[in-house]
This record gives sequence, structure tokens and C-alpha cells, in this order.
Amino acid sequence: MLDTGERIEVRGTTLFGRSPSAAAGEGEALLVPVIDDTRSVSKTHIAVMPARRGVFVVDRASTNGSAIIRGGAETVLPAGHPAELKTGDTVRFGDRSLQVEWA
Repeated sequence: MLDTGERIEVRGTTLFGRSPSAAAGEGEALLVPVIDDTRSVSKTHIAVMPARRGVFVVDRASTNGSAIIRGGAETVLPAGHPAELKTGDTVRFGDRSLQVEWA
């Protein structure tokens, strides 16, 4: 759930950013534009992807970085390295965030 209250169901690769687009050869992706008046969110900031072993988030080499907040501790995401998400996690990307929930 985005910090606006909007719920986004992740069924495949889902890209979040000011004006997200899939990279060449990446195939189909759900594009989720995120309004960001402060411009802290990159054009394509993060990708959230389901996999057999769970759901993962990847920072797409964003300018202002991303992090997972779990149990009050923030872990910065190195660009391009998938990190597993758990229910209850918050993903911070730029000045925006989303809360991880399982349906």
C-alpha cells in the first residue's frame, strides 16, 4: 500500500517512479506512476517482483536511494541487488514509501 493509501496488487514485475518504464528486454511490467512534488523519486525508482521464494524489491540505481524498514531498523538497498520483502515491511524510496501486505 502506497503512503497515499492506494493499494497496488503485485502479480508480476511492478515498477514505481515518477514516470516508470521497463528497461530493454525486461518484458511486460505494471507501471505505477508516483506523484512526487519534491522530485526525490527517480523516473523508475524501484521494481517489486514476485518469485517462487517470495517477493523482492530492487533499487533501479535511483538518485536518492531506497531502503527497507523492518522492526524499526532501516536497511539501505544497494542498487541492482534484490532484497526479500516480509509482510509489515516499509519500503522507502526517495521521500515516498509503501507498506508490504500479503493478501
